Amino acid sequence: MKKIYSIIVSLLLIQLVGCASVEMSSSKDDEQYKQFQKPNENEVGLYVYRKPTIFGAALKKDLYLDGQCFGETARGTYFYLKTTPGMHVVSTESEFSENHIKSNFKGGKNYFIEQNIKIGVFAGGASLIPRSEKKGQEDVQKCKLAKIGNKISHTIAYTIGNIDEVDFPEDEIEKSPTPEIEVNNVKPNY
Repeated sequence: MKKIYSIIVSLLLIQLVGCASVEMSSSKDDEQYKQFQKPNENEVGLYVYRKPTIFGAALKKDLYLDGQCFGETARGTYFYLKTTPGMHVVSTESEFSENHIKSNFKGGKNYFIEQNIKIGVFAGGASLIPRSEKKGQEDVQKCKLAKIGNKISHTIAYTIGNIDEVDFPEDEIEKSPTPEIEVNNVKPNY
């Protein structure tokens, strides 16, 4: 029994502090996107990032825009994508099913979404948190640019009507590092 307990504890520790890596973009592109230039009025800039925390470092999680996989995150990575203004769904792979954020993205603006890794039953889960421009820029400065398409592309299926729309916090109203925003009708537990 003691041996089984040791194996379970070892597996949990590997999940919490291991190290995963993904294909990275050039340092030149990383520096360029960290200038946070506003996109044209007919484009939306989308930063999706995962902080460089030790927790969950062994995990890699897929990210999707409108059901199409654009890459896989590892600890301390971010993606920069340009898309069209309008309603879009950003999703992340999690332990049992994907988690989604749906929002009406306005042209000429950058948006920031944090992928948060959390403890799971069998493997770590992930959630998405809309962040203000100020908070997002601070967090992205600590990350490195991952290469879009660093994972074999695949799609997920979902019904857009079942996903609640969220608004992104403005800098002046974000008073704590964790805004109270409902995603998929569930408030994050912090």
